[in-house]
Order: sequence, then structure tokens, then C-alpha cells
Amino acid sequence: MTPLQTLLPSQISKGMKASFETVISAQMLDQFALLSGDFNPLHHDTQYAIESGFRSRVAHGAIQQALISRLAGMHLPGRYCFIKKVSTQYLQPILEGEKVTVDGELIDWNPETPGGKLQVRISSSILKSISIVEIGLVGYPRTADPTPKFSSEAIHSPQFSSESKPILILGASSGLATNLIPELRDRGYPTIRVGRRSGYELELDLESDNLSSLVEMAQAKKAYAVIHFASQRPLKSLPSKLDIDYLCKDIKLHLRSIQVLAKASVNGDLPSLKRIILLGSAWARHLYPNKGYEAYGYAKQVAHHYMKDLARELASLEITVNTIAPSEIAVGMNAAMADRTQALLAAKIPSGRLTTYQDLLKTIELILSPGSVAITGQEIVLAGGRTQ
Repeated sequence: MTPLQTLLPSQISKGMKASFETVISAQMLDQFALLSGDFNPLHHDTQYAIESGFRSRVAHGAIQQALISRLAGMHLPGRYCFIKKVSTQYLQPILEGEKVTVDGELIDWNPETPGGKLQVRISSSILKSISIVEIGLVGYPRTADPTPKFSSEAIHSPQFSSESKPILILGASSGLATNLIPELRDRGYPTIRVGRRSGYELELDLESDNLSSLVEMAQAKKAYAVIHFASQRPLKSLPSKLDIDYLCKDIKLHLRSIQVLAKASVNGDLPSLKRIILLGSAWARHLYPNKGYEAYGYAKQVAHHYMKDLARELASLEITVNTIAPSEIAVGMNAAMADRTQALLAAKIPSGRLTTYQDLLKTIELILSPGSVAITGQEIVLAGGRTQ
């Protein structure tokens, strides 16, 4: 029998780890079927499982949940633990006879509550599942636990340091990016420029190059966030004359690198990545001030809906995924706007002014902050109240 760990709230801290190995035996599957009443042939009939494409019977998904319970209840934190909620992404089935490793890490802990979150990874030669487990403690001897009480000092303790939050800047040569990068660096964020320009920390064509080096850079730098600025210049074309190749190229440029980083996160290869931000366009998505630029809007529409769906997928990993959609900002491809043009545009905006890159910077800072964890799957429109 596994030795029972006994930890009090003050003995538990974020970053603690525990693991164990076990073999998914035939007896385990048979006993679980009897206990649960689930005699589905994938779990119960070896021949049926083989004919269905598996080399042996498939373990019930709930067996993985039982392994999570064993890790929390016996190892970390052990005796006084109870599980409040489990969110699991099943990546690969576990088969009869496989030896699996169950790894747990405490990714959040509050001794006052007391409670926190475990990240549990179950793997054999490949990753089988990732779970976020909300836990609490109950029944522990409180008089014996010297848990520190709340003090005002805790309010002023720095909980978030931008210096430890490197940001990947994709499409770093864009007008907006070149204005924002120095501002982010002034605020202490290490920025890693990614693009085709020589001298960048990672010289890479986001559209056509192999993106494995992007994942390797994110791993090496322990990237906390990715901000995607890359986009093609708007192509003026009516829908009936639309260049479909241009549209597909623009969609690929928007989403390919984000998808590669998201996949690496789901596979557990980028545990530091917690924020994904795409620069959209209120002009393209909502305002359409110039007939003929609909094609530019189509790519932004596709990217927006992809980001919303990706936010749902990555929510259990506590990765937020958002689009920021500013209206016209007088930098980059809009830098040449005449004063009269800017005045005419500002007259249509309820706030009376154009969006600035400082507005964009403050919104990015909000999303980067630890208090924004509930903001995900959103398109944040920066248009001063203008809706058409």
C-alpha cells in the first residue's frame, strides 16, 4: 500500500511535486467494470478492441480520474485533501498492460483558504492527459498548524514581476509593433522579436518557414505571452473579384504560428505560456469605411472565430486567448494619413479622437496582468464608441 502523505496547510507551497507509476492491468479493468457497470466492449472485449484499431483493451476514462484521486489523496497534499473540481483533456487512450506515470505539480496554493490547484499529467511513452484539479483541505488539526495569518504586508508584496514575463512579438516589423516594443521594454517586459528582418532575436518567415524554432525559442526563453501583429496589407478587391489565394495566405499568416504554440502548450511543452493576444482590426471587422476592402475583413473574421474556439480549448490550462481590435491608429500603414483625414475620422467617433497606440499598450498591459485570468475568448474593440 502507498504510504500516506500528511501535510498541513503551512507545509504546502506552490511548485511542490509528486509522482508515481502503475501498470494498467487486466484485473484493474475488470474490477472497474464491475464497480461502475460499464461493460462497453472497448473496455471488456479484447478482440473487439483489436478490431477497432487498438492493440488491447482501452482503459475507462474514469480510471485516469481514479489515478488523479490517488495522487491528490495519497501523495500531494495527502491525508486531508478533498477534490472540488477536475478539468481533464484526454489526449490519448490508455491501453491494458501499459505502464503509466502520474505527475502532479501544485500550480497554485493559498494557505489561508486553504486550497489550490494541481496540474496532473498522465503519460507512458507519450502524454495521455492533462488535468487541472481544484483541491482543499479538511479535518486537519488546526491548533498544530502554525499557518501565518493575513497581514497588511501581504497586500504590498509584489505578486507580479514583468521582468520574469518574456513576450514573443510575432510580426515585429509592423508599424504598431515597432512603436510598442520600446514601451513594453520600458515597463520591464523582455521582448523577443520574431520576423523576417535581419537582427531579430528569431529571424523567421511566419508564413512559410518550419516553425519548430519558434517553439524552441519560446521554451528557451520561458515565454509568458505571445502577441501576434503579423498581417498582410489590405488588398482592395470586391467579393466577386476576390483573390482567394490572397485570402488563404492572410488567414495562414494570422493563425499558423498561434496554432503551433497552442499545440505545444496542450502537449505540455510550454508550461510558461499563459497569454495569447492577436491584433485584429475594428476597421475591418466592424466599420468597413471603404467599400472594396471586404477581403481584408474576411481574414480578420476567420481569425476572430478561431481565437474564440481556441480560448475554450486552452481555458483548463489557464491560458487566456484574446483579440484586440483597434480602429485606425496613425502609425504603420496609417502613418501617412493627412491631418484632414484624421479630423474627419475623429468627427465620427463619440469619444472625439482616434485610437492611439498608447490605448493599445494599456489594453495589452491589462491582459498581461495576473488579474485578467477571467478575460478570455474576447474581442476587445478599441474604437471610442464608434460602431459603424
